[in-house]
Amino acid sequence: RLEHQRQALDELESRLHRAMRYRLDRTTQRLTVQQARLWAERPLLRLRRGREQLQHLRQALDRSMAGRLAHQASQLANLSRALGSVSPLGTLERGYAIVKRLPDGAVVHAAAQACPGSQVQVHLHQGLLTCLVETSTDL
Repeated sequence: RLEHQRQALDELESRLHRAMRYRLDRTTQRLTVQQARLWAERPLLRLRRGREQLQHLRQALDRSMAGRLAHQASQLANLSRALGSVSPLGTLERGYAIVKRLPDGAVVHAAAQACPGSQVQVHLHQGLLTCLVETSTDL
């Protein structure tokens, strides 16, 4: 009888071992499936985070470029004003004129360069005059 109980105990132990092994295998399979799902979702999460980061970087780039363009526009306006103050057109705009001797077109710097009876061309801000020199006096 003891032998019979030992055999029954061995059989129960063997069945328990098989049942535990079966349960462990099933749990391992479920874990593998869940892990695969997790890994499948992770790229989506990383992709979503990457898109958010890209959007933030684009916004930062837009702000940076807008600031840079505003700064460059301001510099251009300053340079344009500086150029206008020294350009011949700026000089004409302030009421001065450029006088050229005819027919050679040389700029007249002194009264002695335009003799009485000669013709000069006077460039104004808005227009051009051709004049006959009546008198010429050095200052």
